[in-house]
Amino acid sequence: MRNSYRIKYGICLLLMASLFASCNKEDSLDNELSSRTVNITFNASTNSGANPTSEETSDLRALVFRQTSDEKVQWLPQPETSWSRLSEDNYQMSCQLETGIYHFSLSKGLSVVETEEEGNSSNQCFWVENEESQSLNSYVVQHPKGEDGKLKECTVALFLNQDDMEKGKNIESNQDFSTALTHAQARLDFIIGYKGDDEVSPFDRIKEINIELTGINAAYGLTGKEIQSGPKAGFSQTLGSEDFDGFDFNSYKQDFEKFIISKDISASLSGVTAETAKIKKWLFFPTESVSGTLSVTYNNGYTKDVSLNELKLSENMATIVVVWVSQEHLKLELEGIGEGKLDGFSGTGENGFWN
Repeated sequence: MRNSYRIKYGICLLLMASLFASCNKEDSLDNELSSRTVNITFNASTNSGANPTSEETSDLRALVFRQTSDEKVQWLPQPETSWSRLSEDNYQMSCQLETGIYHFSLSKGLSVVETEEEGNSSNQCFWVENEESQSLNSYVVQHPKGEDGKLKECTVALFLNQDDMEKGKNIESNQDFSTALTHAQARLDFIIGYKGDDEVSPFDRIKEINIELTGINAAYGLTGKEIQSGPKAGFSQTLGSEDFDGFDFNSYKQDFEKFIISKDISASLSGVTAETAKIKKWLFFPTESVSGTLSVTYNNGYTKDVSLNELKLSENMATIVVVWVSQEHLKLELEGIGEGKLDGFSGTGENGFWN
């Protein structure tokens, strides 16, 4: 009886050892699968209006965020990403990642910096490195500011894959994806012209122009969402004739979808010549309502102010302000404020702009 008991006991030990080894093997296999490194490729398209740089891929970036819970993600300082240019408006990004769920923010014209001070030293939108696990909408892009806290002029257009950024991708094996980089900013076009019988530049009568704007969004979500409680800032510039570009109405219309601008503005500009008007364009984050003042100082020292009330800066749209220096020497007229859909694929809704 004792020998029989010993035999049964030995068999039980063998079965337990076999089962334990099997579990360890499965756990090891699961761990191996969950930490497997795979290759990821993104084909990112833009429109030729994106104005690729001469260095082709120097201002293209990929921010990779790994999902840590149902509501939070964490930025990965690694992996290394490589970009190649397939054609004038198509780029390819490649990287290696461990399996998991990820969000990818691909960008053109975005500066990635270690500190806010570093970002503000440039003239393009920037993102400050942040390894904290946060909700996706907590990661924001910032417009550069000067030492006075006001917005600087942004000279580099920003493109993001905003819609695609929100969609988490379950990376289980080598995979290929496609996305589109769309313009993430609004454009403010300020046109100043001379209204009279002669071919006269408006700056024949003007010494300088000062523009002051308040209430502009200083931060914007990587997913393309306006930060409702985000910081607002002002913007100011003093401008002379050398700060404006020559204006040709027929060339200007090429910027717009089907060459359509608001009827009132189109009608008022149709007779304008390169000699009688100039234009200045700024890039800002979309903002529901911006107010400001335009001050014009004439050569004789007289200053005239014009109020700019509730300007709406919409993504993928140009907000157009037209101001005339009239034939009467000191008369200034605000002809109208309107919008135009800029040409390109749709970015937000049906508003096309350089996408």
